[in-house]
Amino acid sequence: MLRELLVPLDGFEQSEAVGRWAGRFAAVIGAQVTLLGVVSGKQEAFGDVQQRITSSSWDESDNVESQVQGYLTDLASEIADNGSRPNVLVRKGSADSEIAAAAKELGADAVVLATRRVSALSRAVLGSITDKVIKAAATPVIATNPESAMTLVTSPDVPAQIIVTLDGSALSEAAVEEAIDIAAQTGSKILFIRAVVGAFASEESDELRRERNECLDYLAPFSERASSGGVESNCLVTAGSPARAIIDASKSNSSSLIVMTTHGRSGFKRAVLGSVTDQVLRSAAVPVLVLPPPD
Repeated sequence: MLRELLVPLDGFEQSEAVGRWAGRFAAVIGAQVTLLGVVSGKQEAFGDVQQRITSSSWDESDNVESQVQGYLTDLASEIADNGSRPNVLVRKGSADSEIAAAAKELGADAVVLATRRVSALSRAVLGSITDKVIKAAATPVIATNPESAMTLVTSPDVPAQIIVTLDGSALSEAAVEEAIDIAAQTGSKILFIRAVVGAFASEESDELRRERNECLDYLAPFSERASSGGVESNCLVTAGSPARAIIDASKSNSSSLIVMTTHGRSGFKRAVLGSVTDQVLRSAAVPVLVLPPPD
């Protein structure tokens, strides 16, 4: 259950948009938000804040840590107007290590981060910090690409649909309980997806019908589990790329949250879910909650 969200900010509009969304999301689910700014030893500025923001708390005679403290305090006050009251934390050191340390100290249930793109026309690439935090696999991460981050401010406060992909492994199934908890908190519906890779000769083949029925039988207990928790759900079986199935499902409902684990099997044990998660993170236009493997 998401009760404590850590939101690292880097002084750019993209991360601010994520921070504002996280504040509104937290207000709905009753979670606490902490805004984190990390300053390196030789850093003289924090993003492009000085160029964009004129604030009584932004005094260039102060050191960078004091400036960041004032900037985060102003942003926290703005977010508080939407219902949540963020805490502010400034740390000095390496961004990824300080994020990990702060998440552990706070007992954060998720770290909320933005990914980065080279350009709108190029292949998406994960931001180096987001990539490192996800790979550390100690704390769940909610990640979203810059395009959606900039529009999250005007999007619904809570997801209407939570997408969970299941591949038959215990690791992928570890996402189910978290998805049900969030759906129960937000009133969202869950879409359970099972994608079977490259097994069908024809859309009308007996093999296709058999495999689809087997997959629906596999998904049925998870749907029943959601129903017992008061959550409405649907099941979808697709043939082909699991990543494409997830992305297409999110496109059909732009108010979606994807919930995935970092590792597991996909289809008939042919692909590693880590690669599927990577593809979804780089391409999805909605937030993605990435869960580390359970102990």
